[in-house]
Amino acid sequence: TVFLKAIASDPVSSITYNNLGAAYLRLKEYVKAEEAFSKALAIDPGFIKAAYNLSVSLYRQKKYYAAYKAYQKAKKIDAAYVKKRFNESHAREELQEELKKDPNNESLQTMVKGADGEK
Repeated sequence: TVFLKAIASDPVSSITYNNLGAAYLRLKEYVKAEEAFSKALAIDPGFIKAAYNLSVSLYRQKKYYAAYKAYQKAKKIDAAYVKKRFNESHAREELQEELKKDPNNESLQTMVKGADGEK
């Protein structure tokens, strides 16, 4: 792909790794997306787009606890960016649906409580 060629010519471009991850997200190749976003963050730990996108890729893999942690890190980098892109009501609904399927999942329970403002 274009992004792989760009990485070959500039292997320390966090932007290119993020763009590669975004392409993988669109293709629903979430593991590859996670790897690309993780590489972007290894290069630039403060890169908010990669941090937020990592949380999305983890969530899509149903790695809920890891997604929650990545989301929290992204909020620490730039809360306004995250708030602008994150649909809290939709996420809360998805979490509650997943919890209905797996009511004993402690990670989901923690996330639903957090989404509902509980401690």
